[in-house]
Amino acid sequence: AYTGRLRLIWVILTVVAADFLGTSLLYFVFYLFGEYLLKHGPKWLPIEKIENLKKKVKDRGRWGIFLGRLIPYVRGYTSVAAGLMEISPIVFLTSVILSAVLWSGGYVIIGFALGSRWNTIISKLGFGEFALAALLILFLIVYIVPYIRRKMKENKG
Repeated sequence: AYTGRLRLIWVILTVVAADFLGTSLLYFVFYLFGEYLLKHGPKWLPIEKIENLKKKVKDRGRWGIFLGRLIPYVRGYTSVAAGLMEISPIVFLTSVILSAVLWSGGYVIIGFALGSRWNTIISKLGFGEFALAALLILFLIVYIVPYIRRKMKENKG
């Protein structure tokens, strides 16, 4: 999109739709057939991780789904856990559309904004430093912000 070959809005709509449809399909497979898949499913399905995510999603509700969809690797398992828990499709789908806009749309916008400067940024920072900064930001979003919100709620109560 930054080269002008593709229109930015269409790229954003495409990646958000792909993210939304892909994770919705995964959610509905486990929403409708989850118990069967757990009993007769593949050996590679990490049941323990899914059970752990189910607890986190249950404790945090919509925020658990939203935040889970913003964590690499955990993204897909969040959809599986929500499907197994039979969370309402409306609750799940609204959380997912918001996370898809932020995650997938965010990547497109960052790519568009950085465009040809990407190689310059990486060469100046070094990929390791860039990855470290990205992980720090992710850590703040996933752990620090919810921690602060919990503390604020406890102080009110």
